[in-house]
Amino acid sequence: MAQLIGLARIGRDAEIRTVGNESVCNLSLCFTRWDSKTKERVAQWVEGSLWGKRADTLAQYLVKGAQVCVTLDDPHIMQFEGKNGTGHKLPCVTVWS
Repeated sequence: MAQLIGLARIGRDAEIRTVGNESVCNLSLCFTRWDSKTKERVAQWVEGSLWGKRADTLAQYLVKGAQVCVTLDDPHIMQFEGKNGTGHKLPCVTVWS
């Protein structure tokens, strides 16, 4: 299983909901990197989720603009169709710890 570790900023306040008997906290994370070719910072947005007790405990602290150190487990790319009919690819993580 792949794992990514890094610093990210939270793009919006954490949203918590219940699926079955388990709590799920959805997050929007922004990672930035320096592009040496263009000499600019490049942002990469990632959707993440916390499950169970971790979601219940941490949701109140995960607010827009906060910087967090994250470990992303099982990262993958999801493709979806946008409102204008074009396809988009979005990095997602199924487990965030």
